[in-house]
Amino acid sequence: MPIPGPNELPLYSGTYDCAKKTVTKEGIRGLYKGMGAPLSGVAPIFAISFFGYSVGKKLQQSFPDEKLSTLQLFYAGAFSGIFTTAIMAPGERIKCLLQIQHADAKPKYSGPLDCAKQLYREGGLRSIYKGTCATLLRGIYTICKKLNID
Repeated sequence: MPIPGPNELPLYSGTYDCAKKTVTKEGIRGLYKGMGAPLSGVAPIFAISFFGYSVGKKLQQSFPDEKLSTLQLFYAGAFSGIFTTAIMAPGERIKCLLQIQHADAKPKYSGPLDCAKQLYREGGLRSIYKGTCATLLRGIYTICKKLNID
């Protein structure tokens, strides 16, 4: 949400006001703007997540059936987060950029592919992967919650 200037009211007064204004201006599809990029990566993300978790466990085991401690399971989950971030980070960045565009202004990006192309033109791969550290930390946290590691 943009920061209001001096003597200006915020664009939205809360969550419900934001949803109502979005649906009014853009229709129900406005609530799902920018979701194509992350949805296209869901299947590969989970496949890579399980692969990374398996590799993380195997790296810590002396023999195949060795039972791992909670901390070792945490490390395996964190290790899998590194793998998934390579796919998640660009999709998350594109989704966020598409979602912050205002319906009443001329949008900078016409869709996920246009957004990716413009980001690449502006700053190369570094621009596309901006925010990767935050995405990595979120991925590690999510995996650990799925494994019931607190």
